[in-house]
Amino acid sequence: MFNMRNEHSSISFLLGGIAIAAFLLVSMSGRGMVYAHQKQLYAIGDNKYLFVAGFLNEPVYVDDKSGVALYVYTPDPKDPMSTDSNSTKPIEGLTLKAEISAGTKTKVLDLEPDEEQPGYYTASFIPDVETTYKFRFFGNLSNIPVSIEYSCSPGAVYEDTVVSNSTEKISDSVTRNGVIGGYECPAPRSEGAFPEKIMSNVDINNKIMDLENKVTALENASKAK
Repeated sequence: MFNMRNEHSSISFLLGGIAIAAFLLVSMSGRGMVYAHQKQLYAIGDNKYLFVAGFLNEPVYVDDKSGVALYVYTPDPKDPMSTDSNSTKPIEGLTLKAEISAGTKTKVLDLEPDEEQPGYYTASFIPDVETTYKFRFFGNLSNIPVSIEYSCSPGAVYEDTVVSNSTEKISDSVTRNGVIGGYECPAPRSEGAFPEKIMSNVDINNKIMDLENKVTALENASKAK
């Protein structure tokens, strides 16, 4: 026999689940929601800035398209490290550049503003080796030269971990007032592969070069006979 009460309970439960899921999606798409990024608070001249940076398209694997992601805010004076406060305001119209480095190699990229998220700037690139990537954002803010540095972490990191709450003078007009959180370095390509494990492009290239060297050595040995 059909049980109307049970049917209503099931429908109510389902609708409640949908409502919660919708709320979470809206919350995650809102301003200030970032995943595995690092916050750095600065005083530059007479103004305060909150920089939040990390990788694009996280989690990041070697040989996947990723890039630099940077959010810039005017912080809430009462909660300056928060990106969720209603008093935290995105800063638009910046013309900063991003320098990425891996070992001794560096590359400078233009940061492009995101049309849908004010205060959000990105620059795409493909990390092709498993190493520690460093980002440096530089340019002028309030007519003052700035250079803001970030580095990924080889291990697990947490956004709420206080890295530094001390004041560090960077230059006469630039002071860093705090650092919170971090972001992971690119993981091996094999960790993100399914169903078969695959090598990185660099590993494949090294294998090819090794085979070419062996073939050349065999050819030279054959000619010498």
